[in-house]
Amino acid sequence: NWGRVLYSNLLAALPLIVPLCLDDTEREAVENATSQGIAALLVSVILGAAMSYFAWMARSLLAATSFTIVGNVCKVFTIFINVMIWDKHASGFGIVCLICCLGAAYFYKQAPMRASIKQSDEEELPLSVSSDSKDAASSTTTSTTK
Repeated sequence: NWGRVLYSNLLAALPLIVPLCLDDTEREAVENATSQGIAALLVSVILGAAMSYFAWMARSLLAATSFTIVGNVCKVFTIFINVMIWDKHASGFGIVCLICCLGAAYFYKQAPMRASIKQSDEEELPLSVSSDSKDAASSTTTSTTK
């Protein structure tokens, strides 16, 4: 599980190298970082890795639908907490749009299979005959005709 965590976080961090190298303000922020800033960064990295670990563990323990529901519930709780704590959060229109999206996800159903595909799945396919059994079958037919 840790292999997946480290791999996915490494892939997510790779694009950040570009702004670090090209943007002067990013380099300046790294050069002038305080011990409190570095501590906050390390705490953020540890919490992010822990979240990633538990997300991968949940994926291995839950079905895809259950994992999606857990993710959506976490989004709703995060927005609820954000609205309760801070005054700078999503607008009322943004929250309504989120609720519409979650409602659409709730009512989503996979399209039904076509009738022709269902019939072909239900039909049994004949077993293939190996070349050895073909040779044996042809030798018995030729010996019975002689």
